[in-house]
Amino acid sequence: MKTKKANRYGIITIFFASVFMIIQRVLITATVVPEYAQNPTRFYIYNILLALTAVGGNLLALYMGYYANENVKKNFISPLGRMYLMYVLLALIINIFCLSVNIRDYWIILFPISQNLFGFAVSFLFVFASSPLIVTHLNKFQNSNIKKCFTLLSIFFVVLPTMFGKDIFSFSGGNNILWVAYLFLMGYVIRRFNIVSRFRYRFMHFILSGFFLSLLVILMTKVSMHVHLDVSTANRFSVPWSIFSVYYSVLLFICIERYNARIGSFKSSFKTISIFLVATQVATNWQVLINKISEKYKIAFPDSAFEWSKRILLIIGIYFSVCIVLALVICLVQKFAIYKWIERKLVFNSWFQLIDKLLKIKDWIYANSRLILSAVFYYFFTALQIFLLSDYRTKDRAISAVLTIFTQRQAQLFLNVIIITAFLLLIFLITKRFWYAFTFTLIIDLLLTVSTVIKVKLRMEPILPSDLLFLSNISEILSMISPIIVIVLVFILMILAISTFILQHRANKFYNLKISVKKRLLWIFMLLFLFSGLFWVNHQDSPSNLLFRFFKVDSQFYNQRKGAMINGPLIQFINNIDVKIMDRPKEYSEEKIKSIMKKYDKEATQMNESRKEWAQDQTVVFVLSESFSDPSRLPNIKLSRDPIPFVNSLSSKTTSGLMLSSAYGGGTANMEWQSLTGMDMSNLDATLPTPYTQLVNKQKVAPSFLNLFDESSAIHPYWGTLYNRMNVFKKFGFDTFRYLESPDGFKHLETIGNNPYVSDEASYNETLDKIKKNENRTQFIQLSTMQNHMPYDNYYEENDFDYDGDIVTDSTGNTMRTYLKGLNLSDQALEKFILEIDNIQKPITLLWYGDHLPGIYKEDEFTKYPYNYRETNFFVYNNKYMDNNQKNEKYSLVSPYVFPSLALEQAQLKVTPFYALLTEVLNNIPATTNDPNSSSQNVYNGQRKFVDQNNNVLKESQLSEEQKEIIKEYMLIQYDLIAGKQYSAKWAMKRASE
Repeated sequence: MKTKKANRYGIITIFFASVFMIIQRVLITATVVPEYAQNPTRFYIYNILLALTAVGGNLLALYMGYYANENVKKNFISPLGRMYLMYVLLALIINIFCLSVNIRDYWIILFPISQNLFGFAVSFLFVFASSPLIVTHLNKFQNSNIKKCFTLLSIFFVVLPTMFGKDIFSFSGGNNILWVAYLFLMGYVIRRFNIVSRFRYRFMHFILSGFFLSLLVILMTKVSMHVHLDVSTANRFSVPWSIFSVYYSVLLFICIERYNARIGSFKSSFKTISIFLVATQVATNWQVLINKISEKYKIAFPDSAFEWSKRILLIIGIYFSVCIVLALVICLVQKFAIYKWIERKLVFNSWFQLIDKLLKIKDWIYANSRLILSAVFYYFFTALQIFLLSDYRTKDRAISAVLTIFTQRQAQLFLNVIIITAFLLLIFLITKRFWYAFTFTLIIDLLLTVSTVIKVKLRMEPILPSDLLFLSNISEILSMISPIIVIVLVFILMILAISTFILQHRANKFYNLKISVKKRLLWIFMLLFLFSGLFWVNHQDSPSNLLFRFFKVDSQFYNQRKGAMINGPLIQFINNIDVKIMDRPKEYSEEKIKSIMKKYDKEATQMNESRKEWAQDQTVVFVLSESFSDPSRLPNIKLSRDPIPFVNSLSSKTTSGLMLSSAYGGGTANMEWQSLTGMDMSNLDATLPTPYTQLVNKQKVAPSFLNLFDESSAIHPYWGTLYNRMNVFKKFGFDTFRYLESPDGFKHLETIGNNPYVSDEASYNETLDKIKKNENRTQFIQLSTMQNHMPYDNYYEENDFDYDGDIVTDSTGNTMRTYLKGLNLSDQALEKFILEIDNIQKPITLLWYGDHLPGIYKEDEFTKYPYNYRETNFFVYNNKYMDNNQKNEKYSLVSPYVFPSLALEQAQLKVTPFYALLTEVLNNIPATTNDPNSSSQNVYNGQRKFVDQNNNVLKESQLSEEQKEIIKEYMLIQYDLIAGKQYSAKWAMKRASE
């Protein structure tokens, strides 16, 4: 039995058409278009090339019509499916090869028509699929009718548009389906009337047509310059549908086919031709590859025509090579079993098969409807989460927020849905109870939503992994939330629990999980493995990192609230799981650290020549006054009277100024960490917002200021587990830590009015007891007060403080007045405390500061005046026993991490080498903080801000060489102590006597 030979077709026309399409792509997107005024010769060459190669599509359409009769009885539906599969594979390969992580580049693989990327290809394939039907009907017409029809269409489609110089029928550069169909008819006519053989002097006509088309470019440029004074109509006749381009196309096609008929050796199968054409179309139209090549190779070469021409030829060669490689890849991949399996599943040979496959998809959707509907539910639930974090204060802003979510946040929404649905599926596989799994997932998402909204309102930040440690203080957290919210939330949870129980038992059979134990365990393992990747999302180019970049996740570590608004609270939470401490400095090594240590050993010796020895009972007290700041410094407010007269009076007599906080509205523990360790928050990585909960326990040793003292105590009239203080203070080496539930008790628990927090006066009395109890030992005390902690709910009966201004909303007016009264009470308590320590017969240095402003002001205000809302009061005071109090004017703006060296300088005490380094930082480096337009607690890499005494922001490049060297040394030591090998740990923990 003889095997039927497959038809073979000439490939020279295909080759020319493909090359022309490649040249067009290179000229349009990868070549710097020459300006006529600057280089007329190059302008003419460029536009002549553009005109002569604009007919690649014309040639393909003519070719399709010319060979249409040979394929009348063929099934063209099956090739369409195979071509689509080839295209999907090639587009995917290009995206991966070009390292594209843009979800749009993958989404349009499935729906290329939606972006009109393949206008000509789609038109060509539509005519191609319809060609058997078209040719069958054309063959029934007489020659005279065919001629009349073709002549009429030529007048309409070619002659008239050329005469008027307008694209009357929107042929769009030859991509329109009408234009492709017309050229198909023209190819059919050429074959039917044997024009290839009958046309005489065809090659001469072809040369003349090309020459005339080139001449028109030059002529129309001159006409355009004369009429319009520009070259806007220079290419009027260079479009594929002009009569001159059509004539040129037809003659080129006739010449090629005549040559092909004579030689007969350059032929190939339909399959090979289709593979090469698909590869060419993908290579010349896929935007990822186009952008990649253009970015790398597009250069003007204004002074060298040779280099310009050579670059064009190089890029043409690159595109052609890519086409060849892609075609070879398809030929190779088609041999693999998995490709053949996919082909069998997706490709259809008739419209009935297509309908059958669509019905199978429908059955699959129905079988998985519960998960699909759950995904739809969480899609809108995530959209609601993002909306609640957006600015919806007015109708217009609310509408804008909704439009932003559904037009610009689709990638992030889908990633949220994928993660939530995967988690739901995991719980479903474990429990085999759909409604229990659904409700459990919903409760977690609901709690995340409520807690995030509340925290953003209070602290301008979403829930972060470090906040989970607060769950051990759930009763204290609930006490900060309105009872109404708690009651409503409990009620919702009860309703969910009851309804879930009922639904699960009534619909148990419908939602029964039908899967073998082996498959179930396999799925559970796979999902757990995938979820483990969430711990690597910030590792560059890890699979999870690439996935997050693919879905356009913008980590926004420098602005956690904005990150939650863009990505959703779940994704932002996950972003903060994978934590990095600090960027490794380039020069970090043991030798470099030792050289810095040696340098500051000498600096300390020199510095100590003018410093005093430590007294046996030397005492230093750090007081962090909760939310203390002077509102009168803020723009747009006037106070009825000064709420802090004593602080202002004392500040005029001793070293004082403003502290540049790394937070607004919160972050107390971060101020403590900086002041106790001498470490700068703005040097930390963006993924580390809370050192107390994320860093300290990971350190082998944690050097701190209290290493200088014989005895150290921490006092905090609140819960000790908050911010993990109990463990952190133990790691620092505090001998005692007094907090509300501490074993040795908190003696002074007095409050004022209805304020639930321990008063400052009581806290100071607790501190005085500790000071007085110590004898003949150096002592350090860290006190963090609580009296002025949020909220401020009309605590005080007698309150005559008022203000004028609009930096708080009308609804929070009483909040502001309560805060002012609280400041005044703190001021009075501080005055009593100073009087008491002045009467103690031992040397005491007090460093007192406010940790941050309260989170009660309008967002617009701290956005407009960012640094004003980061600055709090501080002073350093020596008691009367020391008899050497001084006021140093140069410390009007400092960062909290220099407080140890500032206290030692005020007391004129000898320093260790580490504090000699910190003193150099204090005296030479401007105050630093993270970007105040970012998160209230954290900083994005590179967003550290240097701020001078006048609130001017400085770039690091503006600093002197000496300042840059000090910063480099300080950062090397900081990295070594908190993230490195701790070569300098013992050195940093030295005492002054050693």
